[in-house]
Amino acid sequence: MNLILVTIINLFLLGSIQAQEISFGDFISKWSGSFEKVDKKNEFVSDTYKAKVHESDKPLYIEKVFSSPISLNRKFTRVRFKISNLKAISGMELRLSSDESGYNNFFAIPIPIFTDIDFNTVQTNSWMTYTFTMGEANITGDPDIDNIKRLGFYIGGQKLEVEFSSIELVDSFAQSIVSFTFDDGYDEHFLAAEIMGAYGFPGTAYLMPRQINKKNYLTTDNIIKMREQYGWDLASHHKIPIIDFEYSELDNEFNYTIGYLNALGSEEEALHFAYPLGKQNRQSTLPLVTRTFSSARLAGGGAETLPPANWHMLRTLNVQPSMSPQDLITRIRTAEQQGEWLILMFHYLTDDQNPTDTLSYNTEKFKEFCKLLYAEGTFVATVNQVYQAFEQ
Repeated sequence: MNLILVTIINLFLLGSIQAQEISFGDFISKWSGSFEKVDKKNEFVSDTYKAKVHESDKPLYIEKVFSSPISLNRKFTRVRFKISNLKAISGMELRLSSDESGYNNFFAIPIPIFTDIDFNTVQTNSWMTYTFTMGEANITGDPDIDNIKRLGFYIGGQKLEVEFSSIELVDSFAQSIVSFTFDDGYDEHFLAAEIMGAYGFPGTAYLMPRQINKKNYLTTDNIIKMREQYGWDLASHHKIPIIDFEYSELDNEFNYTIGYLNALGSEEEALHFAYPLGKQNRQSTLPLVTRTFSSARLAGGGAETLPPANWHMLRTLNVQPSMSPQDLITRIRTAEQQGEWLILMFHYLTDDQNPTDTLSYNTEKFKEFCKLLYAEGTFVATVNQVYQAFEQ
């Protein structure tokens, strides 16, 4: 067992992660719409509560007022819910206020909603568990994270229902972790491995086997060296979005990818997947992905929690060319304060000082970022190392 994995496991064993359950029965409805308990259909169904947004220009807001203020420092909020129609929603966010009343000082943590339905973490009429991380919060005024008096959900849309079944406040992990991930297997990823190798940073390469050894892509020799010399994971990816495949075709493609990577020495690592173009859905693709892979990574969504709400819906920070090395370090420091897992997603490295391709990142900036990250003493691990530590 490698040193990184042992270190994560030891940190995990230092203390158990505690969760404090909150009752939705204590929530009240404000602004517009309604919020009420759903009658049980049978004794095996847990209590659920439904928020309804009617035909109105006003959003619905539901909230709980705490009898005594609570601290959300180094905690995250875990919620299980489903949305009736993702196309009808205009926004949903968790709000944490340190005001007795009004909305002058609060944290707002939005759920990213995209027009491309298959790109969304949350999808229509599908129960899911979602974790809200404090590092993704937008701040209004000067809220006090150690003195939270009200917790609520903002829901905007038309003819919309959101059904809730549970909410918990969960202790964050003792250590933040950063993971470098690189999609598609472009040839400059070998340069990234060399740059990161100078600092002992491993990475996760999400590879498309049918592109290996082609022009502008990694060679087999490159990939083997990345794994054996630089400690990289060889994980699974594809050029075509998986929602475009028939079930049997997709099953065959997954088996081909895993078999190819196994032949290169990747075993456990090959059982980690990145959704092509970030596209997936609950009905046709997620069941097969869940049965086939240990984890699956999205193409956005921000910081992840430890442990994640769902290993097959891992969120990531899409590194944009406009982000400076110091911008990334600032976000990582926030992750360190809150015990988050920051999965960084890269595609191309380029010599272009001002790349117009949103998937590119300047090579010199990347070098500077690695240097700064090393100086921070940040804990860097591959996706598989994190998975193995938490699933032991």
